[in-house]
Amino acid sequence: MSGSIDNRQQTWGRIDWVFFIFLFLFTNQAVLSYKVAGLVFIYLARPNFKFGLSKDRLPKFYLYIILLAAINLLVHVREFTGPYLAAFTVGNLLWLFAFLGYHQLKLHVERYGPHGVYRTLKVFTVANVLFSFWQLGQIIFKTGKINPYSGLPFPYGMSTGDNIFGFFMQNSYYNMMVSAMLAVYFIFRRDLLFSVLSAITLMLVFGNIGTIVFVAAAAVLLFTGLLNEWTDYKNDWLRRLSPPGNYKLYIPVMLLFMGVSYASLSPENFKYAVGKLQDKVFALKTTEKNNFRSMIAADYPDTAVYNPFAPDAPEITEKIAKTEVTLKDLESQAETVPDDKKLEAKKKVTKDYIHRFKGKSLAMVEAFTYIRSSPQALMLGAGTARFSSLTAQKMAGFDSSRLFMTVLPQYKSPMYEENHMLIIQGRKEADSKYFSNANWPDSFFAQLISEYGLLGVIVFLAFYVYYFVKRRKAWTYGFWLFLMVIPFAHMTYLFEPLCVMVFFELLMEADIKENELNLQSE
Repeated sequence: MSGSIDNRQQTWGRIDWVFFIFLFLFTNQAVLSYKVAGLVFIYLARPNFKFGLSKDRLPKFYLYIILLAAINLLVHVREFTGPYLAAFTVGNLLWLFAFLGYHQLKLHVERYGPHGVYRTLKVFTVANVLFSFWQLGQIIFKTGKINPYSGLPFPYGMSTGDNIFGFFMQNSYYNMMVSAMLAVYFIFRRDLLFSVLSAITLMLVFGNIGTIVFVAAAAVLLFTGLLNEWTDYKNDWLRRLSPPGNYKLYIPVMLLFMGVSYASLSPENFKYAVGKLQDKVFALKTTEKNNFRSMIAADYPDTAVYNPFAPDAPEITEKIAKTEVTLKDLESQAETVPDDKKLEAKKKVTKDYIHRFKGKSLAMVEAFTYIRSSPQALMLGAGTARFSSLTAQKMAGFDSSRLFMTVLPQYKSPMYEENHMLIIQGRKEADSKYFSNANWPDSFFAQLISEYGLLGVIVFLAFYVYYFVKRRKAWTYGFWLFLMVIPFAHMTYLFEPLCVMVFFELLMEADIKENELNLQSE
């Protein structure tokens, strides 16, 4: 016992270089084998397998979701082909890797303490900013333009930020999400410099949805702090959630800096974001059944017609009479419509949704339609990698790595081919202006309900969400991170990349640890 105390005293508050190297390898998105290398490295450096499951030290969600997947395979899916078993193995290995990674980040918090986490994340932030500017420099050199965010065709111009991967070497959205969470974290650490550095990295990506999430969080943070002062610090809950220090100066300055930079560096992105806001909020035509003016006036068919799952779905009009079969027909006349006609109709429907920036909405409709197809689908879902997941995408060939393109056998379930796969193909075939996140089928919520069913949702809520919620009295910035990760989870498959959630879990554990220590000292 005394040995462990001495070890903690020696490491408490220091930079954890072993964990930093682990982060670099484990969160890398360009090469999957780096994640394996990261786990091997840190378990060799710290060979600790005392997971403490009986003491509720780690969330049991990861293990229970693997168990649920195995039960589903034996009871409902019953597909034992080589390609599917490969997909099943990959999908569940990612859950296992997430569990093993959580154990190591928990050890990092326990051994180095909240201040050690803070110092290690400062090193990460500097590295991430440097990686991001290095990638921007490469784009500037390649295009010969000082500001590649404006006046250039795809893949640059307003899409330049899609190439700013930062520390993660692929997928700019992960860079954006982690930077947004770190900006809030450093606000609570009273570190304006590193909060601004994180916000700059976030801004370089120019991800409209992620920027809106951060700006909204910062604005509500400011309001919460003001409300806390107006109530004269009488509410302990409000006091804990309020930003400390001179927040009334640095939050407005940070938001103003981001707004001016956004409008000046990437006017196309700024115009796009404002235009979408006008279309969705200010351009309503209330006399029509469909309130969105942009959908009513467009040359494309009204996508509401293609939603057969709404109780008040309109009938076919002259506007879409040229479409031979609609999804409504497919649902009511499934036995009489030939398979080729069904697929052709779904392709047309998918194209229409994509042209209305509704690919993700269609993906959610497909997911919920599937689980209503049978009691087994409702309770257990389609099974790992069989409907909506990053693994399903990669196993279907939507990947550039040698592992998924040549080493492993490719696999596509019939449900995936007839639903989300059509959205991916439609997005790839569409003009680059439709490459918005709104047209990605990726969503953790779709994955959870479609591949694991209602039981998967229960397991997630009971053994992951509740793991944090029951410690909510020790939350400060953790409350805001918890709110931010909800829209992030709808933007992408948040767990499988082994990236964003690593930082979310690390920050949540650090917040809880620090405030539990403060409560004990009072």
